[in-house]
Amino acid sequence: MQNNDAALEILVRLYNAGDWTRANVVCRDILGRDAQQATALLISGEIALRRGNAKMGISYLQQAVAAPITNKSILTRVVQLLQGLGDLDALDTALKALVRIDPQNFNAYLLLGRVKEARGHVQEAVSAYEAASAILPGHAGPDTARALLLLRQTWGDPPPSNSEKRQRSRLSGHVAMTTLGQNGRFGNQLFQYCFLRIYGEIHNLRVEVPDWVGRWLFDLNDPYPGLPLPRLETTVPQIAAALDPDSAPTLSGHDLFGYGQCHTRHFRTHQARFRALLRPGVRVRGPVTRAFERLRSHGQTIVAIHLRRGDYTGGEFSWPAPSNWYIQWLEAVWDDLKNPVLYLASDDPNASTEFSSFTPIIAKDLNEKIPGAEMYLDFYILTQADLLAISNSTFSMAAAMLNENAREFVRPHPIERRLLSFDPWDADTMLAAPVAADLA
Repeated sequence: MQNNDAALEILVRLYNAGDWTRANVVCRDILGRDAQQATALLISGEIALRRGNAKMGISYLQQAVAAPITNKSILTRVVQLLQGLGDLDALDTALKALVRIDPQNFNAYLLLGRVKEARGHVQEAVSAYEAASAILPGHAGPDTARALLLLRQTWGDPPPSNSEKRQRSRLSGHVAMTTLGQNGRFGNQLFQYCFLRIYGEIHNLRVEVPDWVGRWLFDLNDPYPGLPLPRLETTVPQIAAALDPDSAPTLSGHDLFGYGQCHTRHFRTHQARFRALLRPGVRVRGPVTRAFERLRSHGQTIVAIHLRRGDYTGGEFSWPAPSNWYIQWLEAVWDDLKNPVLYLASDDPNASTEFSSFTPIIAKDLNEKIPGAEMYLDFYILTQADLLAISNSTFSMAAAMLNENAREFVRPHPIERRLLSFDPWDADTMLAAPVAADLA
């Protein structure tokens, strides 16, 4: 063959056609002239793997990674082939190269975090998970992975459940949710878990879940999933019906997938159980209690606001309510309150400047940290406030349902374009905004 460009063109054509024998001949020809030609090394490695020679396949892929590779498609294929082969060093190198040339590659950062975690490089894993979360802020995968890594590093294994939260010893069946922690972030996970546990208790079922932040925050150390169960995607009507104490055990024996949400009146019968399951666990009780006491020292009436920004960029449910709606509400109630203090919970670090006339306090002012579950301090304060203004978010809706102190609950309404009073135990979990609504 006259040159590698012509040979590579032929090689790619043979590769795409699945003609491995002739492709292998062309690879040897190319590598004889250029031992670091990445495409030829990749294809040689894949051919060796397809022929059952894992040792040779890994060797070629290692050489490809060391070449180095600057082509995104080739790097992506190398990463795909290296997964499951056990060479974490080569996979690590390939992933770092891939995110250098494709810095918005969510999946690459997520996998890099898992590789770093498997190699015991905790801080590098955390950084990779954080990079993935920055690309897709609403995705639960990297958020949960980071949280579990830091919670376990800080506190070790989760503590056992106390008698109040422990499942019954004699059970007649089981139900699971293997996607808990991956399908929606913290607020969604609380609804999923509480629905699952309540349904399990109605029908005397063993509830199985994977690792999730609730094991550390609430001491909910339930059985891990055992043998795979058939998957069942649940609908809102199914969730509502299943919460009826007289419901049939139609979900039993399944691995449930869904959000565990419906109109909150269906949870009202189980209000005490919902609250009991989500009481702070032994390890977080101290930090959040101290934080709340510091907040209380600033004023007698705690007014808490949750502003969801971040991944809320517009959509039927992911709409951010304008700050002026909250400011108008504050102006209407503030002067009638006894020594009020404003607490602002938000994923937007600049949100407090919009409320400067009320001198808001935010989480970092309270000097308590829960590594891996930094959001929990905000959540806890929302559950204790005397007046609570939530966002269109399951995070603050769940907090409202747990709040036994507040004398007023308000939420943004996309049609009325202001905050309206609501009953946390008789409300839609989230409100849909009109399509393409401009709420500003």
